[in-house]
Amino acid sequence: MPLKRSVSVCNSLGLPSPELVEFAPFLYQDIQEILTNTDAMISLINNNLVAMDNCRVLDLCCAKGTSLLRIAKRFSISGIGVDLSEFFIADAKLTAVQHKLKQQLKFVCQDANQFLSSNQEQFDIIIFQFVEDLIGSFPDTLKALATHLKPNGHLIIDTHYESQGYTPGVAATDASGAKSIELYIAESELVSKSRIGESRDEIEKRMGKEYNLLSKRAHELQKQHPELEQDINQFLLSHRKLQRQLLAGDIYHATWLLAKI
Repeated sequence: MPLKRSVSVCNSLGLPSPELVEFAPFLYQDIQEILTNTDAMISLINNNLVAMDNCRVLDLCCAKGTSLLRIAKRFSISGIGVDLSEFFIADAKLTAVQHKLKQQLKFVCQDANQFLSSNQEQFDIIIFQFVEDLIGSFPDTLKALATHLKPNGHLIIDTHYESQGYTPGVAATDASGAKSIELYIAESELVSKSRIGESRDEIEKRMGKEYNLLSKRAHELQKQHPELEQDINQFLLSHRKLQRQLLAGDIYHATWLLAKI
């Protein structure tokens, strides 16, 4: 895997160095839904969108494709999942076959920006787990993705963001952290239809389970590769730090449903 691609995968998975990239399938083998809230996405669709039959959905940076796969099972849609990681795309393709969704869904291993630059299709729904500077800033990301939506199409954007400051999401000016994001949305070609924030109890349950699974695999990997001890420890520390920040309210996690004007 080229170093440039390794660094991109590192950023999206919170890996401290490219040396861990080849071991990401081992570390994440027990986790299907990575850094996203698919339950919130399904609730937003179910409560706000009436006609889903024959909708075309793009899941950009789809990881193992869990969100797109679950939405395809729940609603009558077809779509494309795009991710830079070969091992996640392979997992997504296998799951699509197992759930008899191969004809509905296509999974592509490609850089998100390269895919968008060559894409000629407009979608009914685009799903994106926002990562700072992957496509651009939050306003730039909204603008770029809106051009790939059909008229009256919808963007589902899922993100962590700090309660103070603009990294990695948007500066928050109220208790929920939603106000500033709404201001950025208001300046875009999109309008906010609904939002679901992750509760403290949900965060504690989800991230506690994730940490236990990652910790188990990380310690197994460390025994096999003692030379990676520092990187592995840093990986676990960064995951634990994010959990503490979410529980303390220093960082929020929410999912928005936005409509193209």
